[in-house]
Amino acid sequence: MKKWQKNLIAVALLATVCGGIYINWRHSNEQAVVSLTDKLDAEKILSSDTLAMSNEDFTDNITTMDEETLLLEVETGMEEAVEHMQAGFAGVRTGKASPSLVDNMDIFVASYGSSMKLKSLAVVSTPDARSILIQPFDPGTLNDIKKAIAESRLGISPIIDARSVRLPIPELTGERRKELCKYVSGLGEETRVRIRGVRKSGMDSIKKMKADNILTEDGVRTAEDKVQKLTDKYVKTVGDLVAAKEKEIMTV
Repeated sequence: MKKWQKNLIAVALLATVCGGIYINWRHSNEQAVVSLTDKLDAEKILSSDTLAMSNEDFTDNITTMDEETLLLEVETGMEEAVEHMQAGFAGVRTGKASPSLVDNMDIFVASYGSSMKLKSLAVVSTPDARSILIQPFDPGTLNDIKKAIAESRLGISPIIDARSVRLPIPELTGERRKELCKYVSGLGEETRVRIRGVRKSGMDSIKKMKADNILTEDGVRTAEDKVQKLTDKYVKTVGDLVAAKEKEIMTV
């Protein structure tokens, strides 16, 4: 066989191999494109379904809202405002020994590396009208408790007595009693503001329920009247609690 014939056969074989490789590559590439397209379409459909479900859930939440649920939320918000105020009252020293004066104080315990309420660290009692006795479950927390009380706004110098901490409650001066009454009155006013804020949120929700055809005109008037009665009730409660605390502070 002549040399040029051999070369021609070699070129033909090489072309056949290259053609096969090209066809195989193109087929694979087309499959990849189809797979990618299918994946994108699937993700698009999934995204649309998810969006539709979210909208349906949102609509369901609106349509299931009713007057009773709204009023419950309003009352809960007002109750929490009053409870917050009472927690503030508990930390006001009145001249009489009371565990509530320190029960909810936050104590940072170095050995634990965290803060805990005093009532979870010790037994707090009042052996007499002028002192508070704190007996830690873990004697290793004595110094942590003493330090926290000394650095607090109570104005009391704690004394370590064996395995306990004793707090002598000094008599309040007339000037100090007036200052504490002013502080209590301020807490009361802050609470009234919070209650009015809850009232406003409730009234806004009622308007929205009317716009969404959940409440009729009569339903709106009834709901607004109930929210106002709750507001009046809790504002009065605040006034009564403030007056009682001020009387306690001024009682010698």
